Amino acid sequence: MTQAVALGAMRIRSCGVQHAGELARLQAGLPDQGWDAASFKELLAHPGALAFAAGPSVVSAEMPPPSWGYILGRVAADEAEVLALGVARERQRLGIGRRLVEKLCRAAVRRGARRLYLEVAEGNVAARTLYARLGFEETGRRRGYYVRTDAPAEDAINLCLRLEPQAPPGAMVDAPRSVAYKQPGTCAPHEDMRASPPPANRIEKLCADKRLRMTGQRRVIARVLSDARDHPDVEEVHRRAHAVDRRISLSTVYRTLRLFETKGILERHDFGAGRGRYEAAARTHHDHLIDLETGRVIEFSNEQIERLQQRVAEELGFKLVGHKLELYGVPVKRPRRV
Repeated sequence: MTQAVALGAMRIRSCGVQHAGELARLQAGLPDQGWDAASFKELLAHPGALAFAAGPSVVSAEMPPPSWGYILGRVAADEAEVLALGVARERQRLGIGRRLVEKLCRAAVRRGARRLYLEVAEGNVAARTLYARLGFEETGRRRGYYVRTDAPAEDAINLCLRLEPQAPPGAMVDAPRSVAYKQPGTCAPHEDMRASPPPANRIEKLCADKRLRMTGQRRVIARVLSDARDHPDVEEVHRRAHAVDRRISLSTVYRTLRLFETKGILERHDFGAGRGRYEAAARTHHDHLIDLETGRVIEFSNEQIERLQQRVAEELGFKLVGHKLELYGVPVKRPRRV
């Protein structure tokens, strides 16, 4: 199939929470490990989320439209970021990735974004070439950020594109698509993060015990989690980390939390709200009581409950090796004293 035919027959449609499974299936067929359906659902539920999928313009009424590629981003105030971009193997090098990025740029500009950020692995030559052609400029890198079991660690390159709804003097204008890209040199550089200080908090110590390499941004995220007295979700961790270092993106927070969870440094809880909430791996066992009115999570331990669970397992013919208990309730309204 020629590029002209492929692009002429393509339609790009907006995606929502209901498309989480579809995007996860597409991502599962790509080389880089991506998010699962639950992670996509959580990302798409964010009010600033932008997601688009590319597929054929004509499809059967009986069959859902197949996805050739997708892009997922997020807008917060005047900044946007690309969280994920993927194109099916058999549809690569047909210009689909470019069309998806341009689509997200236009949508981000309509929401008030003036800068678009992303990060890419140094060895991903095809993606870096695409972003260079679109006008992205390198603002920094994180050494050895991408850690893989079957290959050496790879640098993450930070890129930025300035967006304008109308063309300012000296801008490069993509006339058919009404997006203006400012000339390079307008994005603030990122710091070249290198691991150096010794562990300063409990999560950093756990990372050191696991021999996990720590970048400057990972240290900020670790400190935010260590200082938390609640059970923050991804958005709240990003808000707190971004207040310390504005260079920390939501995608960096997602990847860091997933890495910490995989290594047994963090525990992820659902608490029935449809989004993950995190805490450091427990030193001692405890259970949770969730206030349904406020979302507050209370940790508690009760020896009677522990003994009862052990006895129930024994009576059913099992040896108890672990359990998780979550209680949900509302505060009891106590009568006023006269």
